[in-house]
Amino acid sequence: MAVLALETLRNTIRTQIYGRRLGLDQTKDEITTFGGTQMRGGFLVGHMGQKLPIQYVGTTAASTLYFSGFIELATAASTQTFNAPIPGVEVIITQTATSTAGIQLRLTNGNFNTTTGSSPNQITFSGQGAAVRLLGLSTALAAVTGVWPSGTSGVTTGYVSFSTY
Repeated sequence: MAVLALETLRNTIRTQIYGRRLGLDQTKDEITTFGGTQMRGGFLVGHMGQKLPIQYVGTTAASTLYFSGFIELATAASTQTFNAPIPGVEVIITQTATSTAGIQLRLTNGNFNTTTGSSPNQITFSGQGAAVRLLGLSTALAAVTGVWPSGTSGVTTGYVSFSTY
């Protein structure tokens, strides 16, 4: 197993943002535009990690959730609304409530991109442990990049379904 120490990462900083604690590394990303080559990019390195915002839904009252971080659904069956996806932003949603009646999460604008070929705009979480990971592709489209349980996760009661409301 490879080890990549924090100090090793900090030694790769090419462009400092906050001294040696945060910067862009030396990874090269070349693009060609209008006949010329331009260097850009680099991965963000040097920080210990990042903290994600956690949104907690503990009531059946309708609320509008933001497309970022982690969302914990700890309520009985209810319908919640999602703001428009943000391109490039990832969000993980999981149901921690024991209810199997179904918590619905609706997009106010756009669709979820699934492998079913349809254009659903609603996710229903049914059971504790049901979870989904989304990635905003545009302000009208969120890609489904992960769904749990996937059959062998040890969660026997939870599942996620997609539909149109």
